[in-house]
Amino acid sequence: MTEPSPRLRIKLAVDSPIVAAEPEWAAAARAVGSALAAEGHRVEEVEMARGSVDDFLPIYQRMLADVPWVRADRLQPATRWLVEAGRRNSPTLAHAAYMTLRERVLAWVGDAELVLTPAVVGPPPTIGAWRGPDGEAVFRAYAVYGAFTAPFNITGQPAVSLPVASSREGLPIAVQLVALVGREDRVLAVAREVEALFPGAREYLSRRACPDSQVYWPPEAPSVTPA
Repeated sequence: MTEPSPRLRIKLAVDSPIVAAEPEWAAAARAVGSALAAEGHRVEEVEMARGSVDDFLPIYQRMLADVPWVRADRLQPATRWLVEAGRRNSPTLAHAAYMTLRERVLAWVGDAELVLTPAVVGPPPTIGAWRGPDGEAVFRAYAVYGAFTAPFNITGQPAVSLPVASSREGLPIAVQLVALVGREDRVLAVAREVEALFPGAREYLSRRACPDSQVYWPPEAPSVTPA
């Protein structure tokens, strides 16, 4: 586990057809891409695979509909909407949606050996932002946060999230690394490389505890450029 990672073909994506990453989150991913390119990797920035929230819906709805809910009457509105819609969808429809999306994402990955994206699209919402009786509206509001991670949940590719910087407000910013199916070794090797290139992130994130919680925050915003 100490050998350097081989030089790889890496696709960098900070824009998705679903949503573009917030500027600081995009800048952090690009900084990681630049640092990896300086180490000899071949990094190409592209737009994320074509897709929409509606492409994922039949899959997630059917998955939740198959869960044996004990107290379905206590579900949050968004979950209840997904379950009820999923019960109206056939397993055949969900499987067809899954296969179509999986093939599309794998075709987009193509000959790239690694994918680099923001882990999420931006800062967390304010408390209560996703509270409301309209389940579909609530789901569509928070679904965009998975624009860069959901495609690889579909394909089953190994991925890792790594904090590399913090925002001006002191919130941690992470990137996602995704390898080909069965290449956990590759994603872990490059993750180790990124941690070495951005050592300040781990130190800032573990140095000081927020007075009102057990969550650890950076005391100041580190640069998104390599240390």
